[in-house]
Amino acid sequence: MDISGIDILPFTAVAAILAISPGPDLLLVINSALHRRATAGILAALGVSLGVLLWSCLAGFGLMTVLLSNEFVFTGLTLSGAIGLLIIGLTEIRNAVMTVGAPATNPAGKPVSCMSCFGKGLLVNLSNPKVGVFYVVVLPQFVTKEQLGMGSALLLGGIHVTLGLVWYTLCAVFVDALQDRLISRRVVGWMQTGTGAMFLILALIVIVQCMDRIS
Repeated sequence: MDISGIDILPFTAVAAILAISPGPDLLLVINSALHRRATAGILAALGVSLGVLLWSCLAGFGLMTVLLSNEFVFTGLTLSGAIGLLIIGLTEIRNAVMTVGAPATNPAGKPVSCMSCFGKGLLVNLSNPKVGVFYVVVLPQFVTKEQLGMGSALLLGGIHVTLGLVWYTLCAVFVDALQDRLISRRVVGWMQTGTGAMFLILALIVIVQCMDRIS
């Protein structure tokens, strides 16, 4: 593929800012690392990364433009995402209660479930249609009309994913190390509760916005 019509370095700078910005994805990675160690955080990050690639593919195929042009479909997609955030928020609060009540001989919490951590990361990312909107709006700014398509979407999506994985992995490892040295199990439980509550608040905000759009 000819990349002469793709502004890779400027996009990399924008993607780096987006990757390190606080949001639901980073919250989930940190919470997973707190509850089930760094491995869980990295698995959640891999799920998030797959979600980013899927959104970039949708943008590359032009499907996101179709979704955005149909308000009914886009509102339904957004509501589905909000329900996903509600489920994850309630799950994290439940996990927090179990963490606080866990025996002292089990400080690491539950054993890591690869599919659970990976699935949550994927669900949280796919629950946020704004990621897809980002690719629809931003992609044409860095790609010429001739190069706009699946190839450029995968290339720039891959750059975004790589930057995000590096950042999320560093965060997961740091939080895990901090947990061993400074954070008690009870504090971990309260932090998980706060994270779950933030997911619930985000979901409720999205639902309210969708209801306003429908009315």
